[in-house]
Amino acid sequence: MCVVSHTWRPARGPDSAGWIVYLPEMSRLLERGALLTYCLLAALLILQHPGLQYDEALLVLGSVHMQHSSGELTLPHDPGTWICPLDRCLPLMTVRYVGAIKEYLCLPLFAMFDPHTAVLRFLSALLGLICLWGIARLVRTHVGEAAAALTCAVLAVHPAYLDLTVFDNGAVAIWMGALGVLALAASSYLSRKDLPAAFWFGAAMGLGVWARANFLWLLIAMAASAAIVLGKQVIPPMRQLSTIFAGGIAGGLPLLVYQVVSRGGTFEAMGMFSSQEPLAGRIPARLRMLSEVLLSDGEHRAIWAGPPLPDWQPWFMAGIVLAACVVCLWKGTRWARFAALQFLILAAILVSTRMSVSQHHLVVLVPLAAFLTVLALLRLCDVPGPQRAVPALDAPGQQPASTPERAPFRGLLPRRIFRWFAAALGLVYLCIALYWQAAAVQGIAATGGVGQWSDGIDHLSALLRNKYPEREVKILDWGLQNNLFVLSNAKLRTREIYGNATTRRSERGRSWEQEVEEGGVFLFNGPENRNFPDATQGFLAAMERMRPVVHRHAVRQGNGSVYAEVVEIEPGTPAAPQPPRVFTGKATSRIRMADPAAEAQLEGFHAPEQGSWRWTGCGFSVSLAPPEPSAGARLVLDLTVPEPSLRQLGPITLSARLGDRDLGSQTYPTAGNYTFVRRLDGAWLHKDANTIAFQLNRCLPPSERDGRELGLVIRGVALEKE
Repeated sequence: MCVVSHTWRPARGPDSAGWIVYLPEMSRLLERGALLTYCLLAALLILQHPGLQYDEALLVLGSVHMQHSSGELTLPHDPGTWICPLDRCLPLMTVRYVGAIKEYLCLPLFAMFDPHTAVLRFLSALLGLICLWGIARLVRTHVGEAAAALTCAVLAVHPAYLDLTVFDNGAVAIWMGALGVLALAASSYLSRKDLPAAFWFGAAMGLGVWARANFLWLLIAMAASAAIVLGKQVIPPMRQLSTIFAGGIAGGLPLLVYQVVSRGGTFEAMGMFSSQEPLAGRIPARLRMLSEVLLSDGEHRAIWAGPPLPDWQPWFMAGIVLAACVVCLWKGTRWARFAALQFLILAAILVSTRMSVSQHHLVVLVPLAAFLTVLALLRLCDVPGPQRAVPALDAPGQQPASTPERAPFRGLLPRRIFRWFAAALGLVYLCIALYWQAAAVQGIAATGGVGQWSDGIDHLSALLRNKYPEREVKILDWGLQNNLFVLSNAKLRTREIYGNATTRRSERGRSWEQEVEEGGVFLFNGPENRNFPDATQGFLAAMERMRPVVHRHAVRQGNGSVYAEVVEIEPGTPAAPQPPRVFTGKATSRIRMADPAAEAQLEGFHAPEQGSWRWTGCGFSVSLAPPEPSAGARLVLDLTVPEPSLRQLGPITLSARLGDRDLGSQTYPTAGNYTFVRRLDGAWLHKDANTIAFQLNRCLPPSERDGRELGLVIRGVALEKE
């Protein structure tokens, strides 16, 4: 890693006159003012109190749970993320790729102040502040006071950096806090080069990877850029290298334990969150997202339904950062080249990876962009370089430099021009940043948050605690369970039932009519706020058909629209007769089980599995068009009789009907793959859609392990030519 230590103070005189000369003397004051500004802006956002978002609450579920139970978290969570030594369960990870750091940090705060949203966001802001302090310490110690103060100032007012750390729904605050700790450890190691500092440096890297697994991308970019700038000098002595490695194991030990317990759960997540978009489509889309994140991200303007950025602003910021990279690589110091290469390598990884990437991932580039831009502007302004270099960075046998490095741009233009340009650029950035900061504060204050960030969640939590403190609340949509658990301090009993649900079946494989008949308390998002609408639509349609006795409570958000709705249904309502299902859409003659477009042609099927097959219930049906109008066809159903079903139930009989016509039955005495084939006369078939109903004589009932009714495994179904 490249290091240059500051000891210089520019002399006052004709060649160094100008505002920039006095900056080193006031840099400590500017740096402290920047840290204070960040705290004030963060406090302004927190005091507007938008609602606690679902993923924001996810990161601290364990903090609430551990106060009330010594067992494992009862809410849905990834397997293997908790361990239970000595009759006390503790979280290793929040999710497969995010460590439980925030859960442990919030635990004492929640014990003292209860799980308030402001307490959680105070911690998130503190983690962002640690990042600013760590970066400022590293840059001040090894680059210069002016660079440290200006870098800290740029980040302190940066809208995306502030929003994404304070309102932390993507583990950004944890990432930034880990980055700050790494910067502090790097500063200590590069100054001392002893074994304790080496261990602390390695532990900080391990801690960062545990905090969020893709922190490894930053370490890869850091190592690659240091190797390019320094060559073999980047490799420390073997004793220090082994100590760094030992520290890394110690810092990342919870992540390593999790990999053993879960058998590589983090690597499994890599396949779960991969993007299907081709590389040619990923790169332009992510570059557009990055250009926004360099100023104000769209993810968090959505908190208050903020307007899009004017077209010129993202490209203005992207142009500045790109030009700064050119300056740093062309005529920059080793620190400047290191920062520019690290930014470019990390950006290349983020925009090209097959992993899904959002704007909250790209914000990790903002500290690097701020640092290299400041270094480029100081270089353009001909601020003299440090007088003393760290000997390890010089060529072997070369004495450290004793005189300031000659300014590289002298003679191109008068220095005064560059300095006025830098001052104007800084003023423009400051005005734009403060404008968006003020817009965010005013927008959140006016709306109370919109959608998933609405403060309606607070009113909803109070309503449920007052009316249904002991009742189970069945949740029909994403965005409600985690935040209700935190806000109620684990006092509410909730269960999500939308996971694999369709408009016809609940997650348990039961019809929505059965769920309505059973009764209970149901909760779903408002019409403008639905994320997975199938379950809510199916439930509301069943309730409309059955007309049960209900009690409804609507919770509204700041703009007057319904944020969420609570429906209490009295059990035992007799089910109204259901009309026969008639498919009215455009049917196909062949259905692939993984094709989402064919979902409407299927009834009584569960969600596709492994991209190729589906479980059925006891009764199921398909709607198919004949291959040719007014012609006969052959019904072909490719199925599997699973061994567990046959072992528990015995021989299974499948029968089929087309309208009033019995198509016969077939009994399967052994497990295996079969094809159910029947000839259909052309006179029996409609030219558009024909619904074939199937019925099993027995099937597996719902169980605690799997709440679905399970019949056969279907691989495909078709009406084929004779």
